Order: sequence, then C-alpha cells, then structure tokens
Amino acid sequence: MQITFKLYAGLAQYLPSEAQDNAIEVELPDGQSISMVIQRYNVPLEQVHLGIVERCLSGCRGAC
Repeated sequence: MQITFKLYAGLAQYLPSEAQDNAIEVELPDGQSISMVIQRYNVPLEQVHLGIVERCLSGCRGAC
C-alpha cells in the first residue's frame, strides 16, 4: 500500500532530501505498521506524540 508519511516541526529533519512539503510517498508492505515506518526513518519514538490515519484499514474494529 502506498502511504504519505508526513513529519512536522523538528521531526521533519528525519525525512529524506527528496521530501516535499514535509511529506514523502512510502510503500507500506502488508503486515507492516506505521511504527515500522517511523523506525525506518530513524525518528525517535519518544518524540512522536500523534499519528493520524486517514482511512480505516481492515481490522480496525469499527474505529472509523
């Protein structure tokens, strides 16, 4: 699945140089979580305070 990974404020420094508007398109393989994408870009988890998922994926248990 293709996702848009955005980082704001001081976290934007962890995005690669080709990022535009603090965002980059990332392929998220089946079974991989958003936290794995955060780790892939070496973003310190203790600095992540909010994650937003735009649409509900299968298995959300009615969260959307």
